[in-house]
Amino acid sequence: MSYNIPYSFIPGTKARAQEVNANFKYVLDSADELNRTKLNTTFSNISTEAVDFIKNCSSSRNIGEIITSPLPLTDDGVHLLDGTLLFYGVYKEFIDYIADLYAENPSANYFTTEALWQQSVTTYGVCGKFVYDSVNKTVRLPKVTGIIEGTADLTVLGNLIEAGLPSINHTHNYTCHQNLNGGYTAQYASGCFSEMTRTSSVNSAVNPIYGKSNTVQPQTIKVLYYIVVATTSKTEIQSDLDEITTDLNGKADTDLTNITDTGYIKMAGAGMPSNTYTDLTLGASGSTYTAPADGWIYAWSSTASGAGGQYIAIYTGSIGNGRGAEIYFFSGFALQHPVQLPVKKNEVYTIVYNMGIDMCRFYYAVGSESEAQ
Repeated sequence: MSYNIPYSFIPGTKARAQEVNANFKYVLDSADELNRTKLNTTFSNISTEAVDFIKNCSSSRNIGEIITSPLPLTDDGVHLLDGTLLFYGVYKEFIDYIADLYAENPSANYFTTEALWQQSVTTYGVCGKFVYDSVNKTVRLPKVTGIIEGTADLTVLGNLIEAGLPSINHTHNYTCHQNLNGGYTAQYASGCFSEMTRTSSVNSAVNPIYGKSNTVQPQTIKVLYYIVVATTSKTEIQSDLDEITTDLNGKADTDLTNITDTGYIKMAGAGMPSNTYTDLTLGASGSTYTAPADGWIYAWSSTASGAGGQYIAIYTGSIGNGRGAEIYFFSGFALQHPVQLPVKKNEVYTIVYNMGIDMCRFYYAVGSESEAQ
């Protein structure tokens, strides 16, 4: 954008008021146009480097700061101190910051192990320390509720101070005399006792504050504790990944009801057996077979009472170097029990036995490509 001032002035000559005013008006109008067309709309007039610099320097927060709020915050640059496990990528800036602190002093008091973190939360419901995993590049946040206390001692950061009362002696006095009618009248009371007339015994006055909580509890107001995890806003993709990660964290430690059959198969290795099977034509002991798909080999047998030393074994590879399963019948038992082994598609397996096999089947894995056959 170019600018052309309406009037120019020559040194030593008088300037006309209307010309000076016209120049001022032009400058003000140009500034207003710049504000409307550029600053309030886009950054198209500055370089990419300048945009990044403005974004990185625009935050007034520092990573690691604690923010309290009586309302939920939707700012992607903060995270609740709820013990969440943060993963690299979505929280790269924060985890890099923690990694630098850990590299400088891995024994710093504000770091702890996952086991000790879990122990503290199990026992007290809170833990004020971070868990940094340098292998997986993850950081577990502190879990903080209740009252927090300031300190100038770096060696006690994150420490838990248990509830308690000072060990001091309490003096309580009560004097009285007996009336002619057999009752008692207080003459002096202090401490937890009150001056009141009783007909039979001394009574104490208990403040109703006692029994309202299990620990020493001052009057408080509940708020949310957040920690600053980024000085720049995350992209929409990062925010989506954050929600997915949080959802998976909440699911993985509870149940598998949210996993599809395909996902369950991957988690179960060869997959769980389906209702589709093929009866195998059993050869001599030691014969080999090839699995037509991912699935399970099942073999059943029953023994007569008193039989012993009989067995069925299924294995892949060579005995001792592959996977295997077997059943062995001891003398004096009459049993019917299957032996089973998961196999992958085209995997070669061997069946050995010295007893009669009532049934031998190949069960296709749930969701396998040949299950519908």
